Amino acid sequence: MNFLAQHAYPAQGVTLCTYLIALAAVQKGLKVSFIDNLAKEGYLKHCDGLSATVLEISDGDKTYCFDRSRGSLTAYAAVSVAVNKWKAKEVLLKSGVSTPWGTVVEDKKVASSPGYFDSLGFKKVVVKPVSGTQGRGVVTGIKSQEQLERLLNEYSYEKFLIEEEVSGKEYRYYVADGRVVAVAGRDPANVIGNGKSTIRALIKEKNKERQRNPHLASRLIKLGIIARNYLAENGMSPEYVPPAGEKVYISPSANFSTGGDSLDATDLVSDSSKLVAIQAAEALGLPNTGVDIINVDDNGDEKSYVIEVNARAQIGSHSFPMVGAGQDNLVAEAIIDAYFPEKKGFCARGVFFDFQSIKDIISDGQVSRVTLPVIEQTFIKRKIEVLSDEVDLSKKAEAIKKKMIKERCYGDVSVYSNGVCHLSMLGSKESISAVKSFVSDAIKKGGDVSVKAMKAAIELKFEVRDFSKIEECQLPFKAKYIFSGVVQNVGFRKWLRSRAIDMNITGWVRNRSDGSVEAVLSSQEKANIIRLVDLCKEGPKGAVVNGIEELKTTERNLSGFRIRRLR
Repeated sequence: MNFLAQHAYPAQGVTLCTYLIALAAVQKGLKVSFIDNLAKEGYLKHCDGLSATVLEISDGDKTYCFDRSRGSLTAYAAVSVAVNKWKAKEVLLKSGVSTPWGTVVEDKKVASSPGYFDSLGFKKVVVKPVSGTQGRGVVTGIKSQEQLERLLNEYSYEKFLIEEEVSGKEYRYYVADGRVVAVAGRDPANVIGNGKSTIRALIKEKNKERQRNPHLASRLIKLGIIARNYLAENGMSPEYVPPAGEKVYISPSANFSTGGDSLDATDLVSDSSKLVAIQAAEALGLPNTGVDIINVDDNGDEKSYVIEVNARAQIGSHSFPMVGAGQDNLVAEAIIDAYFPEKKGFCARGVFFDFQSIKDIISDGQVSRVTLPVIEQTFIKRKIEVLSDEVDLSKKAEAIKKKMIKERCYGDVSVYSNGVCHLSMLGSKESISAVKSFVSDAIKKGGDVSVKAMKAAIELKFEVRDFSKIEECQLPFKAKYIFSGVVQNVGFRKWLRSRAIDMNITGWVRNRSDGSVEAVLSSQEKANIIRLVDLCKEGPKGAVVNGIEELKTTERNLSGFRIRRLR
């Protein structure tokens, strides 16, 4: 579990978005307050349609509120359209965005009448409530009038949507700051056989893995009636022992809340499908949103159908996927950048806060607002190890903490059983210097400490991170290139990878089905990429490069340089 996952874990569930948005804002030097009672705070004017507990984020001039991932720049009118699947479909179609054909049914008797299914003209349809979230009430794979009637006899929604079911790969695209920041794929609840364990036992083991994931910890695979029926339809039971390597699906639904796996697909989907997601967000007037898209291969041509748009989509799947590296906290950072564009380029990613303590303070009802410290760009982060054979440092810890608070120096003091004391501090150079002097004086008053030990403890044994220099990141130059000509089966990819590594360029390269080669190149020095592209005009022996096309790319930064599979 990485640092982000460790700190986000107490926020598992619906509050995970709140934590990630707050963290991004804190790391960008904004003032963040958790507000539990809007009416008491007199802050309803900023919170059109938001719920009772929100984040207030301010740069001193502008103030916005967030209800999980939805900010106050998202108009309530736009949300009401997005929530109504039929209204959203009408807006998308009017804007030229592809979405499956559908119709609203307000009377079950109409859909239950003989011949209704055949009149739709589709092999399969999906039934879903007009309004709903987290996949509730969505039923896929309806193939006949008989199946439709059987479903409607038990269906709890009076008003619902019937639409054509398109077959393809479904993804959740997250749009923020005018671009697709991350894409998550979905795979229905499943287990992989080992030749020894039953499906029941494999689910138990996989749930242990899900419980370690902040996004999936509260979304475990369950062996309910739907799962049992699905297994039975496929000739299995919970006691079946799958052979080693066999993948067994537990549910037909890929929804995370029913045990589905999240996959990091940001680098796997096409740029054209990302454009469809951006167009859908713009059509509905949503500055940041999750767009569900099914990509269909139509005789070699890709068609992207928008299935749903979620104005308050959960962003945890992009940070903590079940499969893939994940996008860290880039989605939340992009959301904050859209609201506070002047903060682009600065992010103190080494700074975290204790969310559990915030939850405890808010939940006891004693306060309605908790405000976090504001991180300034000139702050530095230092770790100091204090050594003393004469002084019981555990007795000095509380005094050191009070001094840190007084000096606006944020962090923690840890005393270990071997007598060593660690100070982790974040603050101005002056505040850290004041704390260091206080620690030095406190130790000297308590007993003798050698000059050598003090020098090692106070002056040398610390790590420095100056956020005004290191974390004020110089964004690397990134671009995608298409090399055409005789570039396959001549060692072009290995040759390019070798040159890129030599020139400290990161990214990837792969063959394309049309005979060209595609590469994404990233470097802090644009001149390095220009030199490499010039070398590619000649390429390795046997290659003939007839054309080089440069394209923009929204891919996140990649480490190393990989050769990918054929596209």
